[in-house]
Amino acid sequence: MDHSDAPKRTQPSIRSWTVVAPAIAVLLAGYPAALPASPPLKTDRLGNVPVPAVDVLKQLQAGKYFLHARAGRLGRVPVEKVKLPGVKGEEGGLVALGPGGSVYVGRKTLLCKSTDGGRHWTSYQRSADLSGGFFKVLRDGTMITVTQDRTDGRFSQASRVHVWKSSDEGKTASKIGSIKLPTERFTRYTVFGLTLLSDGTLLCRVKLYGVVSSRRDTLMLYRSTDRGRNWQGPHKLADWCSQGDIVATPSGNLLATLRYQRGRRAADRPETDRRGFKHLFLAESADKGLSWRNLRPLTTVFGQCYGCPAIQSDGTMVVIHDTRYGPGHRGSRAMVSYDQGRTWADEVYYVSYTEDRAEPSFSVVLADDTILSIVGADTKWKGPIDLFAIRWKPARPAK
Repeated sequence: MDHSDAPKRTQPSIRSWTVVAPAIAVLLAGYPAALPASPPLKTDRLGNVPVPAVDVLKQLQAGKYFLHARAGRLGRVPVEKVKLPGVKGEEGGLVALGPGGSVYVGRKTLLCKSTDGGRHWTSYQRSADLSGGFFKVLRDGTMITVTQDRTDGRFSQASRVHVWKSSDEGKTASKIGSIKLPTERFTRYTVFGLTLLSDGTLLCRVKLYGVVSSRRDTLMLYRSTDRGRNWQGPHKLADWCSQGDIVATPSGNLLATLRYQRGRRAADRPETDRRGFKHLFLAESADKGLSWRNLRPLTTVFGQCYGCPAIQSDGTMVVIHDTRYGPGHRGSRAMVSYDQGRTWADEVYYVSYTEDRAEPSFSVVLADDTILSIVGADTKWKGPIDLFAIRWKPARPAK
């Protein structure tokens, strides 16, 4: 689902600008006039190998391997790949680890479950209250889900994010709390994710579109330390950002991958795409999400924007992102970092081929450091999206 980052703006009156001027100063503080320079690694031709032809990518989609480009060579990396149960219209792909090695994948109205690391799956109907919500599973098996109002997220003084608890794997649910959004006027809001930290802290990401005082779209973060009953915030994550995810690194920091999207401005650097930004960015937090720093681009190609991270115990991080407008055909690709996201390797994994569109790919890391990625793709223009569970490990370069 492609949530547009260009909603209609609500223009404030002169009187309202007088009232909110102090708030504008706070929001603008520390915000760079122009973004950092493009990353040293260009993402149009990683691995010094041309993007594979369409027929080659179609074979990849039908097979059980990734294509891996590194040091001028293109090779195959075997993977384990199975199609998830579901029906037409059941998209989604959110994934969460549960106790005892269980794995859950959320589709629109279904939940899929695996107890053997993603090799085999069952599915069942999830509670209608939880439909489409972001969820995580606590250590005792309690499932926490966040959903938004059934009003397309339009602003009102009562705008809230609803928090639900399920003790039977999402089959039934009860509401346990809510996240009250700012009363300052904005046009609409969208919930964009839920993260569970190792100490049980929950982080919920909510984007406010068309914030009147700043004339920006801002991604906010709320924190709960009591299993979702009460929430603190908002804490600003970044402007103009939406889809992505957050992982904790072995060093103890948090790393966020974010879709950064806005039009081009006069202050942007000359190399900025004429269409502006629709790229994958990174940001870091050293205080469990209370504050964020070092917002920077990861991809350099317009349309490489959906991307979610997974990190292994040795600090190897992968981010599977989509490529919408080339180079090459549409599909998902994975970038790799061997130092917890500080630098990124000149290599790429071709993960999937899609005829039209793809859902964001979400990944978790299993106990043995196997990465389990949930990847969506269609094989027919405007056709239904199939979800695949893929078990794999990146091939580390020889020392």
